Parts: sequence; C-alpha cells; structure tokens
Amino acid sequence: GQITGEMSLLDGGRRSADLRAGEDGVVVLALRRERLRALAEDDPALGNAVLWNIASALALRLRLANWQQQGLVRELQALKQ
Repeated sequence: GQITGEMSLLDGGRRSADLRAGEDGVVVLALRRERLRALAEDDPALGNAVLWNIASALALRLRLANWQQQGLVRELQALKQ
C-alpha cells in the first residue's frame, strides 16, 4: 500500500494532490487529523505505530528527493564545465 496526504494529516495544511484509483478493486482508507488524534488518545501504541509509519514514508521520500537533487546538481556542474 501507499500513503498519500500525510503532510496535510500532520500539519493541517492543504493537500497538494488529489487521489484517483487507476484500477477496479482498489481500496482507499481515509484518516482525518481529528480521528488520528482520537486514535492516539484511545490506543497510544496504535497511534504511535501509525505516526512511525508516516514518518518512515516521509523520510524515504525526502531521501529520494535529496538523491535526485544531488544528481541534478552534478549534471548542472558538468554542463558549466
């Protein structure tokens, strides 16, 4: 599965994209910020697990973005030479 909209879930900001299923049989689960807070209060272990999964997904995306940026910087430097 994939996580989308996690930044808005955490910071309450606007979503940067919409989600559309490309195939039949896709199941989409929505978790609103208020529900996540209630979940974390009702079951701290589960709330913590959800937050760790979100943090891990964000960390991976940030690492990939950094890697891509470094590659683009190297290409730009090569073009300048």
